[in-house]
Amino acid sequence: MQQESLSEKGVVIDAREFSPEASGKVKELCNHLGCKAFFADTNILIDFRDQFSRSLDSAEIKRRVETIERAVNALKGSGIVAYSTLSTAIEYYKHIQHGFFRSYNQKDIPFKTDYFKELRQNDPDFAHGWNLQIKRFTETFDKKFPIYKLDTPQNLNVREMSSEVDFGDFALYAIVRHVEASNKYIFSNDGDFYNFTDVHLFTTNAKIINQAINDGRLYKQSK
Repeated sequence: MQQESLSEKGVVIDAREFSPEASGKVKELCNHLGCKAFFADTNILIDFRDQFSRSLDSAEIKRRVETIERAVNALKGSGIVAYSTLSTAIEYYKHIQHGFFRSYNQKDIPFKTDYFKELRQNDPDFAHGWNLQIKRFTETFDKKFPIYKLDTPQNLNVREMSSEVDFGDFALYAIVRHVEASNKYIFSNDGDFYNFTDVHLFTTNAKIINQAINDGRLYKQSK
């Protein structure tokens, strides 16, 4: 697939072999793509940080986390800017809120906002642990994946949303579709983003990659 065809239909880029050791090749690939920045989906942030050590739970999760870490570091190491959006930050916040609540209680206690606030106010150990989580949260969006600021405000047209995608995915896409062409790249392992054909998708998800091969949407660098 030629670079000039990128504006016609969104392509899928296989990021499974990206690594910091091969950042030169990654940079060359991104130069062919015309990519200068990408937007990280929530699932990429979760795997990249893995703050609740999910990778210890199974070999499959460990491989996925390691692959994501290497791919993100390879892109950033080759000079590609990593962004997030307000919608991904909100989703990520809810992830660490629920995850910390579960890990602290070590019990199958349903998450309730009022009870969470009660623990935060009355349990010093809980409050200290939550402060550490918030520190990591702010570092994530301050230093590693800054929230993208559009030059002009864009309204989220919910009428354009279909039943094929989650709202959080649509909200991220609604931002990326309006940025400059060199930044219209999303890094995600969520198949919902395959439905958006006017942005490009970095992924390590084998099912998405195989689908892209079948549909002729997998990017192949021209010689």
